[in-house]
Amino acid sequence: MLKVLKKKNWMQELSLYYERIRNSCPDDKLMILFDIDGTILDMRFMIFYVLKLFDKTHGTDFFKTLKVSDIVVHENQIENLLDQFQVQQQMKEKIIKWYVKYRWTSTAILESHRPFVGVMDVIRWFQMQPNTYVGLNTGRPESIRRDTIRSLNELGKEYKVIFTDDLLYMNPYGWEKNVTNSKASGVRHFQNGGYHVFAFIDNEPENLEAVSKSDLSKEILLLHANTIYESKRKKLPSNSVRGIKYDITDLIHEESLPRHVKFVWHGVNDKANLRQFIASNVQWAELDIRLGPSKERLILRHDSFKEMPMQEGEDFLYLEQVL
Repeated sequence: MLKVLKKKNWMQELSLYYERIRNSCPDDKLMILFDIDGTILDMRFMIFYVLKLFDKTHGTDFFKTLKVSDIVVHENQIENLLDQFQVQQQMKEKIIKWYVKYRWTSTAILESHRPFVGVMDVIRWFQMQPNTYVGLNTGRPESIRRDTIRSLNELGKEYKVIFTDDLLYMNPYGWEKNVTNSKASGVRHFQNGGYHVFAFIDNEPENLEAVSKSDLSKEILLLHANTIYESKRKKLPSNSVRGIKYDITDLIHEESLPRHVKFVWHGVNDKANLRQFIASNVQWAELDIRLGPSKERLILRHDSFKEMPMQEGEDFLYLEQVL
């Protein structure tokens, strides 16, 4: 039976449990299952995109000042977000209708979905481990399977993460129907396929509860992505671990590092960091190089413009300056 050490953070607990299962079942095809929306993907960016698109399409400016950080509601509850804006009831109903119609179109899926920081690194780490697989167990319906795989692989390309159709389980009941049952069925689907499912990550407490009830041996580590969720927190199983930050360094044990380590200054992407690096005794630096807005010069910037639009008054550091 699984025993969770509450004092450890969720990535450390995941790492320790994976090592334990790997040692006890060396020949098994181990699988970690991820939910998608709210677990891999930060759905605030989808809400932001669709509401901005409404303004652009209708020539309105309701969401002119809206920032991603302003969004603290679940993607199914945007009426609570609209209450913050001076929108008449009739217009509010029009916006919600538009939102529901366009949020799951192929264009919206490809243009607006963004992963949480660090999650692709964690997925890549597991995909690199021997005889270990990353599966997807989503409440999305079969009707958007193609768009789902396409958009996730587009996002994963930068991290060398690849998602395949055979490792994606989708809700057979349709939109927003029997999602909890679908999650439990998804686990059984992969188990029946010969995989040893050792961990499941989801942002909805009730989905983790459903998997916990079907896991009679309590051998699956349940991890709650503490992002924005719709179901009640009290639904969380007592043996689950909560966390919000995907930190790959928590997956790597200190003893597994080489004995001789050279330090690299992480993210020298602005003038202040550059000055600090030059004044330090660290000899190597990491630079995040991207094409500038004009597509003619290389700039230093941590996030792509797709992930983080250009900010007003943003001061770029050009690669040739640094070199």
